[in-house]
This record gives sequence, C-alpha cells and structure tokens, in this order.
Amino acid sequence: MHSNRTRDAIGRRKSEAGFTLIELMVVLAILTLVYAIVFPTVTMFFDRPRTERAGDALAVALTEARADAIARVQSRRFIVETGHRSWRYGDRRGAAPAGTILELTSAGAIGNGIVFYADGSSSGGHIMLRSGEAARIVTVDWLTGRATVAGVQ
Repeated sequence: MHSNRTRDAIGRRKSEAGFTLIELMVVLAILTLVYAIVFPTVTMFFDRPRTERAGDALAVALTEARADAIARVQSRRFIVETGHRSWRYGDRRGAAPAGTILELTSAGAIGNGIVFYADGSSSGGHIMLRSGEAARIVTVDWLTGRATVAGVQ
C-alpha cells in the first residue's frame, strides 16, 4: 500500500521534520535562565568602572573647590544636585553618568552642598554614587577639607 505522505531525503516523513513546541519552550527556558544569571554580572563590569571614574571626578572637583577657597581666602560652596546627578561650584560643573544615583549627607545648616573655608577646612560630608551593584563614597573631612574616595561593598 502506498501512503500519501511524502518522505524527505533522509527518509523521515515531512510531517515529522522540525522541532516540537515543547522542545522550543525548553530551549527558551534555558536561554532565559542563562540570561538571568549572566546579565547582572556583565552589567556590573560596565557599572563599576563608570562609577569609579565618576567618584574620582567628584573628588577632583571637591579638591579644586577647596584649593580655590584657600587661594581666594574666602569660602566656596560646593553644591550637589542629587536630582540632576550633578555638582557645581562657581562656574565649574560636573555630572555623574546616566543611571547613577547621588546621595548627599552634609551638615544640616548647609543644605544641598559642602562649604570649603579659607583655612582649608570644610563643613564636611559624604557623597554616595550608586549605579547598579557598584557604589563609591566620597568623604570630605570637616577638619582638613580633604576629599577621599572609597569603594562600598
């Protein structure tokens, strides 16, 4: 008896060629699992250097503001605009990369910034930069006015 189903070159029926829906769903589930494991690790490799550079740039700007206060023999206010991910003093400005969160902790009376005084001291404070899993904290010592950068675990 002759079947009306045709066969392909290797002898399988054409109706049996290809993948089943179950096979495709298993492959999709495996790819989703791999993506869920790998993606956070890969983004961390990009976030960390970007956050480190932003922390270093912020520390340099703070150091420049301190030096400017000493050179001019007058106080300089360094303003941190957390909502805009930016900072400024005088006519100088800087910004953190997109996706970075800035958090400022300073003396209550100072508000949204840090003041550097003519003798090199400051009002002190901490500025946290976060991007994904990466974080840096820039600390300004109130007594010396020096800015230091540290990683946060």
